Amino acid sequence: MRELKELFQFMQSHQGEPMLMVTLVATEGSTYKKPGAKKLILLDQKNCGLISGGCLEQEIIDFALAEPAQKRVLLLDTTEESDPYFGSGVGCQGSLHLFFEPVRWEIPNTPLVYLGLSTSQKGRNYLMFDQNREDFGFRICIEGDNQILFSDWTTSELPRPHQLFCDPWQRDLHIKLVGAGVDTDPLYSLINTLGWDLQVFDYRQEWVQQRLDQGWNIRYLSEGGLDPFLKPGANSVLLLMSHHYPYDLEVFSKTDLQWLSLIGVLGPQARRQKLIDDRKNLYNSPLADEDLEKIHGPMGIDGMGRGESAIALSICAQLQQFFFSGQEIQI
Repeated sequence: MRELKELFQFMQSHQGEPMLMVTLVATEGSTYKKPGAKKLILLDQKNCGLISGGCLEQEIIDFALAEPAQKRVLLLDTTEESDPYFGSGVGCQGSLHLFFEPVRWEIPNTPLVYLGLSTSQKGRNYLMFDQNREDFGFRICIEGDNQILFSDWTTSELPRPHQLFCDPWQRDLHIKLVGAGVDTDPLYSLINTLGWDLQVFDYRQEWVQQRLDQGWNIRYLSEGGLDPFLKPGANSVLLLMSHHYPYDLEVFSKTDLQWLSLIGVLGPQARRQKLIDDRKNLYNSPLADEDLEKIHGPMGIDGMGRGESAIALSICAQLQQFFFSGQEIQI
């Protein structure tokens, strides 16, 4: 997600300038990046995004700028054992199929069509990369199930799957962290490094002020739930880490869980169950089965060590796996 946001910012800061888009549409063997990786290149060689670990980037830039106005494909093969410079010596041993195209600024919703970065909507972009077809390089941008936002398709012949690259939109991850104690420092830092949207809530005014002075995105919330801060249709997560059970229970019980994809509870399984039981008995707010499945306690991936940093890493690893390990699930 961070990489996509950086590409979006690069595109916005150079809006209207001649620019090339490189898309990794297929791979074989071992490659640093997988299909969907993107790179933007200006005519002066300024660029944003990585297709490789760095070893192939200049070759990609040189190929793009040799014919910057043309749509082209390039196969980079690093499987050759005898080539220490462009073969196995680069680290990975695989093949990359790259599609090069000039960015067409006249297209409506240009960043969405090229990058597929969305706040909450679901969608996908299709790209024809078969050079033998007359519609080579054409795109279709679809929102939801079938609303076409953009298409330059002109042929009636249906493409075959191997001729067409499908790029699911990446939806931002919105994390609501309840608790701003010192143990959340590594988690706050790691989430920001990953580029996810993060908002923190706490009932202690002194902690809120201290975190505001440190530049945190934090709000004082002494009671009530988080419904006013949730976006329908977004990938939203609630993390309960205040270490104050009555406050966690208040927020948990007064938040409509239908707007959340995952709820993480700090502490043992017994604490998770107590939150569920007390919400039902004390707040008269029982949960449906589909909401119960969203609640993870203890949150994080097991076996990743102890301490604040290890806990932060295990939580982010769980979120990465849950939301981004299979892009097609999010469509």
